[in-house]
Amino acid sequence: MINRVFLDISEGWGDDGGSGRRLAGSRLNLDSKGIAILHSRLIARASAVVLAAASLGAAATTAATAAPSDCPTNAVCIYDNANYGAQLGWRTGGFGLQDVSAGNNDKMSSWANNSVYNACWYGSTLGSGSACQMNQYSQNPDIGWPYGDSMTSGKGSSC
Repeated sequence: MINRVFLDISEGWGDDGGSGRRLAGSRLNLDSKGIAILHSRLIARASAVVLAAASLGAAATTAATAAPSDCPTNAVCIYDNANYGAQLGWRTGGFGLQDVSAGNNDKMSSWANNSVYNACWYGSTLGSGSACQMNQYSQNPDIGWPYGDSMTSGKGSSC
């Protein structure tokens, strides 16, 4: 006994032969062997989708957990190089306006703000020049052009 199945092919299924038209409303006549082939192809495609989704989830998890572990709670930390290369220093959230040390001037390439306060850094002394906000409980692993390596002063409150 041969089992036969008729499948309605809806929009988006089938080969359009390069014409741009779909075979909507066509019927596909499958015997037991055809059903097995269709089933194995569907399983293979579903497995590929699950693997792709899992790898995207792993990438998102890695990115989400890449925050620096050496930045204390309630602190704003600045780093030389992207991806928190080397900590230049930190201040407790809410600190007053101050210039960075001469040795750390124009070196910050990444930062983390683990405080309840928004913080702000500036491209020139005493809070002048370009102002860039560091929102509370956030981080930036790579400031990039044009602001990377340009911090000269900062404060532990909003710009």
